[in-house]
Amino acid sequence: MELKHIYNHIAQDFSNTRQKIRPEFKIILNEIAISPKRQLFIADIWCGDGRLFDFLKKHLENKQIYYTGLDFSSQLINIAKKRFSDANWIEDDMTNLYKHFPPLSQDIIIFLASFHHIRSQRQRLSILKQAYQILNYGGKVILINRNLRNSRYYKLLLKNILINFFTLRRNDINWVYVPWKKKERVFQRYYHIFHTKELRELLRSAGFEHLKQFFVDSKGKITTKRRGSRNLISIATKSI
Repeated sequence: MELKHIYNHIAQDFSNTRQKIRPEFKIILNEIAISPKRQLFIADIWCGDGRLFDFLKKHLENKQIYYTGLDFSSQLINIAKKRFSDANWIEDDMTNLYKHFPPLSQDIIIFLASFHHIRSQRQRLSILKQAYQILNYGGKVILINRNLRNSRYYKLLLKNILINFFTLRRNDINWVYVPWKKKERVFQRYYHIFHTKELRELLRSAGFEHLKQFFVDSKGKITTKRRGSRNLISIATKSI
């Protein structure tokens, strides 16, 4: 089943389990807060139910933010619209950023636990090139991707390696299907496992500079080590 249809099926359950403030929100907030601009245009790509907008609105009272949330799940967008009528919501895939954002129109673009769902390297580069074009000079792109190379996902990683070995495939093994259980059904969601070097090369190929990358654990503690961390965070700038 396509990922879009999976999230349409699980939208309400997914939203219900995403009520807590994630530690990564504060990292995003800090990157936005240090901007000298008083008015900021923010694009949240695959925004889910809009929970990041709710957090930013409450903590950026000294700035005027123009927020746009884009998601390919119609059900998640509907939840976001019902919860927050004071933001702009778009139902579409992240491969179509050009359709909705003019060049040089955004100050911050956020891919929060979304970019790792993209399957092909060609699409990943295309998306980042589009993000680069729609960013203002001096704008930032923030990517937060799951670190699945930890003990919690070892069984899934091993299963993928064995499948590739016994079927004589030469596919990229840096991915897993992470299950979501809903009653009697199990939905398998594709996740790509990024290495820091891979993301660095992608971002530079798209035109970005001044890249910084680090890992964070479940409590939001920043570390340079992958082991024991929950997410890989990459922040890059479109130079003036």
